[in-house]
Amino acid sequence: MRALAALTARRQELLHRDGFALHAILDQAALLRPPAGSCVMAGQLSHLAGLAARPNITLQVLPLTTAWPILSPPFTLLGFPGPGDPDTACTVSHNGLNHLTRDDRHVQALCGTYAILSKAALPADTSTLRRLLRR
Repeated sequence: MRALAALTARRQELLHRDGFALHAILDQAALLRPPAGSCVMAGQLSHLAGLAARPNITLQVLPLTTAWPILSPPFTLLGFPGPGDPDTACTVSHNGLNHLTRDDRHVQALCGTYAILSKAALPADTSTLRRLLRR
């Protein structure tokens, strides 16, 4: 549990680094299903809203009213500025293990999936997240 907390804290620090950018697409269902009590959910939504207000962070929501345009397990795409650092994809296997790959075909396929999901999601400035926080 301590290792997970330390990893989470290190990931949060990245959000404040110069040159770092994050673009996340969230399913609206993830914003509606509380992981614990309503106080925990309210805190998480408030934290997400604060992050979404940062200029280097974009959060889009795929609304419940939109059919999934493509089926895909969760994934992360990592892009690096240096030519010696190829883009990397991180997927989760059926047993919950993370799998990193720099295989260009795999990375490009997930870039295509990401583009489809981004087009289907609401623009960040009209995010469902803001509407949920006004409740």
